[in-house]
This record gives sequence, C-alpha cells and structure tokens, in this order.
Amino acid sequence: MLSCQHITQKASDYIEGKLNFWQRLKFRAHLRACIHCDNFLRQLRLVIGYSSRAGHQCASEAEVQQVLHRIRQAESTSS
Repeated sequence: MLSCQHITQKASDYIEGKLNFWQRLKFRAHLRACIHCDNFLRQLRLVIGYSSRAGHQCASEAEVQQVLHRIRQAESTSS
C-alpha cells in the first residue's frame, strides 16, 4: 500500500487524472484505509475548485502594504 507521504506528493496528479490504472487503484485503496489522506484529498479538491472559480487577481501595492502593516502590528503587540 502507498504511504501517506506518497499520497500527498501525487494528489494533484490523481485529481488531474495523470495516474495510470494501477496507480489510481493503489491510490484509492489507500484513501479507503486512511481517513486523514481522504480528508486531505477532499480539502485539496475544494481549494482547487474555489481557486479556479475565483480567477487569478493580483493584489495592488496598497493592499500588499496594508497586509504587511497589519502583520507588523500583530507581531509588535504579541511581543
């Protein structure tokens, strides 16, 4: 049976249909036996689905600076 590490490394290939029949079969067998990897794969599918629907947008320089400012504020208050 495949290891959890192998599942996480090949999860994208599995979702994209890049694995051959035997690889998919082994992959599915592991998912049936390992709830953690099954949950990981479900979450990965959700992330891929959301990101593909959201489209790609770059943050503006002002938005980046605002986030950096908030991170610095949070770091200074936690020290």
